[in-house]
Amino acid sequence: MTIRIALLGTDNTHGHQFAGFINGWSKEVPIPFEWKHGFLPQFYIWAKALREAEHDPRVPVPSPEARVTSIWCSDNDSAALIARACGIERHTANAYDAIEGSDAVLILTEDPASHYELAKVALELGLPTFIDKPLSPDSQTNRKIADLAATHRAPWFTGSAFRFSHSLRRFAGTLPDTVGRATALYVEVAGPLDYYGIHAVEIANALVPLGQVTELQGFQSSNRGGALLTLDSSVTVMIETIRTSLDPPAHAIVYGERGFSRWEPTDGFLATLGMVSAFIQMAKTRDAPVTPEENLLLANLALEVTGAAARGANARILRNLESGHP
Repeated sequence: MTIRIALLGTDNTHGHQFAGFINGWSKEVPIPFEWKHGFLPQFYIWAKALREAEHDPRVPVPSPEARVTSIWCSDNDSAALIARACGIERHTANAYDAIEGSDAVLILTEDPASHYELAKVALELGLPTFIDKPLSPDSQTNRKIADLAATHRAPWFTGSAFRFSHSLRRFAGTLPDTVGRATALYVEVAGPLDYYGIHAVEIANALVPLGQVTELQGFQSSNRGGALLTLDSSVTVMIETIRTSLDPPAHAIVYGERGFSRWEPTDGFLATLGMVSAFIQMAKTRDAPVTPEENLLLANLALEVTGAAARGANARILRNLESGHP
């Protein structure tokens, strides 16, 4: 039986990616080169990845197991475009109608303040749910989402597509041989810190686990922001986002006892396809690819990094390891 997916939110650049990978994108509907944000060259990069995947028998595009069957967004025009391009049967007037009759839900609205109310409907129905980043505007709401999912036994996850980057995982696996014990890490991603900091946090966590952060010291300028994290092992992790950077979308440098090693992604939007595939697998098995504890750890840490950056370099924030909060 085909898994029926409700997609909520097309006002950022994720709705077209998820719907396109799952349903395919009609060759009769041109892939746009701009969104409400203006010109976006990433659309061309994604389009190349999509069309190559469609012709690769090893890649499940369109998905043989799932289909986006309903779509909603407050931005009606963008939802209508994606519905037409991806052959989505139901373009609904509200989110609740889109969720009705679905087997799983994608919450992709750009405003994180909208996520809890949308997730509440899906999670109370026990539906497997993906919630886009940032999970919510604050750690208390993050916890409410996790508790709601636990109460209704609804599998869910959130976070960055870089978690599903094969090139990042391969790089992480080489580090014991290339640098030995890690002593310091630098991670930079493109975009504003409040929305894209989670990418840097997830990349860092794949390379040096961030479960034991003892101190944060933030920094911010007109086009850059981030924080220096100190772990209980004394390893330091510098996380930074650059608003004016587009290429590469991310990179990392790991320093260790035997030198350093650098990574930048070589799999592009295939990491996004990996996230979509993980969502479909969760809808099939009800086993989430990320534990609730790790969802909260990384989502909350991304919020703390943004908060530290706003306070500036003169504010050293000491963390209580037992609570995970300053």
